[in-house]
Amino acid sequence: MVDSDDVLLLHGQGFAPRPGTPEVLAAVCRPLDTAAFDAYAARHPVPGHALHRTEHTGNDQPRLSVRTGEEVRVWFGPATPPPWPTVGCGGNP
Repeated sequence: MVDSDDVLLLHGQGFAPRPGTPEVLAAVCRPLDTAAFDAYAARHPVPGHALHRTEHTGNDQPRLSVRTGEEVRVWFGPATPPPWPTVGCGGNP
């Protein structure tokens, strides 16, 4: 790990690309409306993708400087189809 002094804690289902996946992307999204974003994500699951959300429990890694007060979603998945929703991402790709 190159830099571990500015991190966010995330939780979500694990992610492992399917065998033969040539490229994996991670997309960070800062939803304008987290409830609407989560509802959209629940209605549009994409097989082979994973969505992680901000973890709001206490930091169990005290040597890490964990940022708080932010709400993010991180999608992982193969490059095609892209691992992020098309709406509600606060202008981020």
